[in-house]
Amino acid sequence: MISRAGRSPAGCPEAVGDIVGQPLTYAVAHNPRLMGLGIDENTAVVVVHGRLRVLGDGAVYVVDGEDATHSNISEGGAEDALSMFDVRLHVLARDDGFDLSPAVVRSARPRKRGRERRSAVT
Repeated sequence: MISRAGRSPAGCPEAVGDIVGQPLTYAVAHNPRLMGLGIDENTAVVVVHGRLRVLGDGAVYVVDGEDATHSNISEGGAEDALSMFDVRLHVLARDDGFDLSPAVVRSARPRKRGRERRSAVT
């Protein structure tokens, strides 16, 4: 994401495209029933009883292709760009959680509505 002045907005690392870019999205395109996980530098995840929790200074990116409605991965050539529709992306920061089954995102910060977001993955 680039601002009109040509700079990344505060809190939007330019490395997001590198992490969620080709390797992770291609992996999810090949295996849409599996979730892709990208982890920033100085960041870790701990998984206990199917619940992932983020530790460290960066972010964790969860790419979920379960509900993808289109992918050109099987028809495209090596030179073609990947095309995928309806792929879900979760960006998690320190102390955020993610229940892997069923996929539920849990924010470390209180929500205005006090509700958790449920992913479409079952």
